[in-house]
Amino acid sequence: MKILVLGGDKRYISLMNTLEVDIDCIGYENINLNQNIHKLSLQDINPSIYDIMILPMLGITQDLQIKIFLNVVKKIVFFIQGL
Repeated sequence: MKILVLGGDKRYISLMNTLEVDIDCIGYENINLNQNIHKLSLQDINPSIYDIMILPMLGITQDLQIKIFLNVVKKIVFFIQGL
């Protein structure tokens, strides 16, 4: 399995260091990560090779409180249903 992580915060770092799969990431230049994690630039990314892409999640605070407006959620659900 090949995973791409685009940006994020400490929660994403913890997730990447926990997983034992091949991971590419963007936006963690100054962070020490496990050997299975490869730091790439945006120009090096080929989206077609990834099984999973993890994007930064808006609306969740550091203490895991969800702060998102209902109209945004409706738009996301509508978009996913349209795929």
